[in-house]
Amino acid sequence: MNLSASTSKFESLRRFFEADPDNARLRRDCVNAAVAAKEFGFVRELADKRLASVPADPEAQFDRATALIGLKDFAGALETLRPLDATIPGVRFNTGLCLYMLGQYAEARPYFQAGYDAGERSAGGTCCYARTLHYLGEVETAYAIVKANQPLVLSDPAFSGAAALLAVDSGDVPEAARFAQASLAANPDQPDALVTAGMLHSLELDTAQARSAYQRVVDLNPMNGRAWVGLGTLSMAARNFPAAVRELERGLETMSTHIGSWHVLGWAHLFGGDLDRAEAVFAHSLEMNRNFAESHGSLAVVAAMRGDRERAQRLIEIAERLDRNGMASKYAETLLAAPADQREMLIQLAEKVPLHGPRFADFMRRANAKKPAGS
Repeated sequence: MNLSASTSKFESLRRFFEADPDNARLRRDCVNAAVAAKEFGFVRELADKRLASVPADPEAQFDRATALIGLKDFAGALETLRPLDATIPGVRFNTGLCLYMLGQYAEARPYFQAGYDAGERSAGGTCCYARTLHYLGEVETAYAIVKANQPLVLSDPAFSGAAALLAVDSGDVPEAARFAQASLAANPDQPDALVTAGMLHSLELDTAQARSAYQRVVDLNPMNGRAWVGLGTLSMAARNFPAAVRELERGLETMSTHIGSWHVLGWAHLFGGDLDRAEAVFAHSLEMNRNFAESHGSLAVVAAMRGDRERAQRLIEIAERLDRNGMASKYAETLLAAPADQREMLIQLAEKVPLHGPRFADFMRRANAKKPAGS
């Protein structure tokens, strides 16, 4: 039923209910119709009236929480849900949803997992569980859920968009393309599918299409961090480092814990010639995770470019103890050994930067050809 039909049904039921306000069955039907019609203000008003006379009425508490979710007051909805039994499927899902929307992914996970383990397989609930795992960095587990529920994934554009993003982050490019295509066929403005399309266009070196996809996402939602990061990497590819920094910083406003994006910002500063800012960004990423080899390696690159061989070598040693295959430390070693001969190492480093692939590698190949070491 479309929104117009839902609204018409709600208005009809509302008139009947106003004529017979003590009819419990009619009240329930009217609330359900109001939710379908997105008349959340009415649902909240009705629930508040009921709670004024029966403060502990669980049905009215649940209705009030549903209304607040619809009105995007997730903190208020969560508070309303707290007295209710979280083993009830609807209460459990709505509690998890509120925590998810508040960015409390670790707290949301048990609610979604409990529903999934109990055999609940709605598209919305399963998608939220997979997204939560993705946000927590458990990409392999999240993608396994996608692969185990493909008919469900393909039945819902939001789920197929989320699946596309998971697939590309898992390195499964063909499946990422398939999921993104399915999602965009149903909803051309699905943000996760558009972000995935942007990344896939970047892999194909089609920067115009990539930028168009990312730009559409930020036009729809200026708080979509991944789209801003995508735009930032494209600006880096075009050697527009000031724009890259601005776009990457916008992305990090909502992805402040994504260490890979901090590293891309650091390299944007580095290639833009601002070693002080690059060092500050890499130092910040090191504070986020002192065991991340690339942070030590990237700081070693800055030290090598400054000519501080002793510090660079010390940082290289730390990086290689953490990860002998770390590309930033190998690049720093190359700078120390042969500053004029760095092209291939730049290419290898670029290919290891999360999410950016050959187009970013191509950018660094061209950037290196035009700039002397340490510039």
